[in-house]
Amino acid sequence: MAAGGDPNEELKRLEHSITPLYVPKMKGATHRSRSHFAIDYTGKARIATRKLPKIVSEGSYDDVYELLKQGADPREADSKGRTPLHFAACRGDIGVVQILISHGASVNKQDDIGNTPLHLACTAGHVGAITALLRAGTDLMAADRRGNTPFHLALSRLRLIDKTPSTAPFPLHKKRQIENIVDMLREYLVLRAENDDDDDEGLNTGKTIKHSNIGELERLAGQLTLSDTPEKVDEVHSLLENFTNLSIQRLEAAADKHSQIKS
Repeated sequence: MAAGGDPNEELKRLEHSITPLYVPKMKGATHRSRSHFAIDYTGKARIATRKLPKIVSEGSYDDVYELLKQGADPREADSKGRTPLHFAACRGDIGVVQILISHGASVNKQDDIGNTPLHLACTAGHVGAITALLRAGTDLMAADRRGNTPFHLALSRLRLIDKTPSTAPFPLHKKRQIENIVDMLREYLVLRAENDDDDDEGLNTGKTIKHSNIGELERLAGQLTLSDTPEKVDEVHSLLENFTNLSIQRLEAAADKHSQIKS
């Protein structure tokens, strides 16, 4: 999904592009024959795999679970490189995301334009799905073909939120949008810091940067909570936009240093 795109329209596009299930008639089967029920496990699993993307796009947890029990492969990608996890992440279905992951779905699979499930969840702003993907070990610095990481997508979402005129009523909806992005960034930064704390490389500079970012983000979150006028919300909006832009620069610099040390 291109950064800044409408997640609802993207979801519709994804759903409409899924190839409908086609099950060929079994040779020799008639309306009086029971042979069409005699499908071996491999065939049953193959049919379940074909059905899985469509069922995931409809958000039916029970039906998804049933197909996985039948042997559906959640790693199977469609003609555009999208797996069922891409669809679930786009929808923000936490339960479906989790069950797909628990059955072996790849959290780092990129589609034909470089989107991982995390990119789609970030673009749509689904914090629960983002958290599930991050905790499953998705690549935190994965970039799509445009070079966008989740931080770039958060910045794009911030820039799409219009500045509220001072004469407008209190922008509660806008405040909630910004809170959503703060939550998304918090999960991202906390898990990056946790992963680096487990890293034996001892890259203290990178760790310091990330822990500093978390502290700065928490300060902005507290300021946003206390914002009770359009002007105060706009102030946090601008500060958060600057913070996100600066964080991208810091993390890219730390990643470059990490690569140089390892090489």
